[in-house]
Amino acid sequence: MSRSSVGDSLIVWRVFLRVFACFLQLVGVFCLWTMASRKDFVGVQAVLDELDRESDTETCSNASFDSVTQAAYNAGEDPEFDLDSGDEWQPDPPYTSSKGVVCPPHISMTPTPSVGDSVRPQRAGTSSKQNRGRSHSVRGTKRSASAMSEDGGTERWNDCSVEDEVPVLPNFLPKRNPGAQLVMDRIYSPLQLFQLFFTGSVVDTIVKNTNSFAQMRSEAGKRFLWLSLNAQELYSYIALVIYMGLLGAKNIVDYWSGKEIYRLPFPKSVMSRSRFQAISWNLHLCDAEDDRDNSRKRGTEAYDRLFKIKPLYNEIVSACKTYFHPDRQLAVDERMVASRARIGIKQYMKDKPTKWGYKLYVLADSACGYTYI
Repeated sequence: MSRSSVGDSLIVWRVFLRVFACFLQLVGVFCLWTMASRKDFVGVQAVLDELDRESDTETCSNASFDSVTQAAYNAGEDPEFDLDSGDEWQPDPPYTSSKGVVCPPHISMTPTPSVGDSVRPQRAGTSSKQNRGRSHSVRGTKRSASAMSEDGGTERWNDCSVEDEVPVLPNFLPKRNPGAQLVMDRIYSPLQLFQLFFTGSVVDTIVKNTNSFAQMRSEAGKRFLWLSLNAQELYSYIALVIYMGLLGAKNIVDYWSGKEIYRLPFPKSVMSRSRFQAISWNLHLCDAEDDRDNSRKRGTEAYDRLFKIKPLYNEIVSACKTYFHPDRQLAVDERMVASRARIGIKQYMKDKPTKWGYKLYVLADSACGYTYI
């Protein structure tokens, strides 16, 4: 910016300020002329007499400051002690805390107006617009915590000398004894405990639907060797899946590998690798025809994403409620089931130890972590 443009800007601002000052002077002259046109006062004494007459004739409205307190100040009295409310003042009785500490009562310094006064009731600690800028007593504006009276239907606030009291919990009356709902004097094998959740009806349903799905794929032109699946073979397949979860390997074929670094005898003793892969390709929990009908509803509200696992899901949830009863302390928590399957409900949580999987909300017992629902 050049010097000439800066100088022109300064000249414009000086002219603007002078014009604005002249405007303010005209406004002040107009106000004085308006006041003088109403009444002509001669001398200072005449102005003071007029102000006294206006203050005598002015009435207090409901929105004004406390008329009783203002009148007491004008009369030279102390509004906190000299006002007569018509009733004899009685101090609040002291109260005793749970530890036996006697706390002094709260003395309210707010004057009580008489019947004839027109005072607007206000909340403790609040003030109207007319109260702004006026000095008040600290005791009159701030309400102490001990001023909460039990007679008024509100509880009294406790101070630091009163210890916290443990709330009384309602009686815990469960329909069954908390814990496992089993015969305690009976010895259960691992297979029997497993069959409490994978019942015989569920296993038979999985076997039937798997055979039907394998036959459908075979008729569609898929080439694989398939023999009819039975319940005992399904249990063996599930045992291998649990074994692979405990003993990790890089690939599925490594469990049947003959290399010296592996040489795992258990998978070979249960079933062959080709049979395990054939069951994995055709394992189906729900009915194939019903699954096809549900797939046609994709994109609508009637579509069920969990339809493929519903037969097993419903039975496991029912078994969790049947064979265990939770205690008083429960927790609603989220749980990640690790999986990298190609399905829409899979989530990625970068801050979780298990980053990929299914996110579930469970109701669990806080003492042992058992999942109730």
